[in-house]
Amino acid sequence: MTYARSALLALFTLSVGAIVPGSLDAQDSGTQRPIELGMDAALSYETRDNLNVTALTLPVTRFRAGFFLSDALSLEPGVALRYNRVTIENPITGDDRTESGTSYALSLGLLYHFRQDRTQSQPYLRPFLGISGFTGDGNSGSQISLGGAFGMKIPLADRLGSRIEVGYTHRLENEPEFQSGNEFFLGFGLSFFTR
Repeated sequence: MTYARSALLALFTLSVGAIVPGSLDAQDSGTQRPIELGMDAALSYETRDNLNVTALTLPVTRFRAGFFLSDALSLEPGVALRYNRVTIENPITGDDRTESGTSYALSLGLLYHFRQDRTQSQPYLRPFLGISGFTGDGNSGSQISLGGAFGMKIPLADRLGSRIEVGYTHRLENEPEFQSGNEFFLGFGLSFFTR
């Protein structure tokens, strides 16, 4: 595990560990801030050296939890996990080769809501930092990413809302497993608020 990967994973774990008890204490002291639990689907276009990828991921790309620090700011960790198993048959020899692996993505975003009334549509800005990687069949690797998104939260019911956002992610190079890359995405999400 590289130093950068370890440091980012530790930062992610510590931030979640610090936020959850603080949110619970704030609720006990009379400040009743909701927690936003959500899931997102996405359409993305990624460019790397000699590679362009367009992907539509339905119904869920990632899970997220938003912890409100104030009416305007929330800290939002997110996680995505995917397992793949591929069997390739050689038509000449008839032999099969099977490969499997798990990919993951962890992110930590800070949302600034331009409008603080949750009963109305809320435009927001979300800069974020993340780490993604894979492990499987003797190979593993990780890559740090950073980016930002602009979106809109739209209320659907008392504690239910939707989100739409457009954003950009830059993935840092980590050779030999990962080249640097740029991704543009359009995300669609559903959110449930605890209060």
